[in-house]
Amino acid sequence: MEASRFKRSSQREKEAILSGCSTGGLASILHCDNFKALVPMVAKVKCFADAWYFINAKDISGAPHIEDFYYDVVKTHSEPTRQ
Repeated sequence: MEASRFKRSSQREKEAILSGCSTGGLASILHCDNFKALVPMVAKVKCFADAWYFINAKDISGAPHIEDFYYDVVKTHSEPTRQ
């Protein structure tokens, strides 16, 4: 759903959930803040990855790309938010 139409239709919502599986699971975590911006400030927003699976193998250059990428994802979402 396009963001402008979603924002208009969600103005009375009190709770919102964003979920996904496979690569959509990763996207639901990475875009949670953007999703929260679309619903009213008073709404509770939960985002979760139902499932995801990426092979933890080295890339063509021999670097552990996926491992480093997920480390950054976890680090980003583990840091306390500033008030």
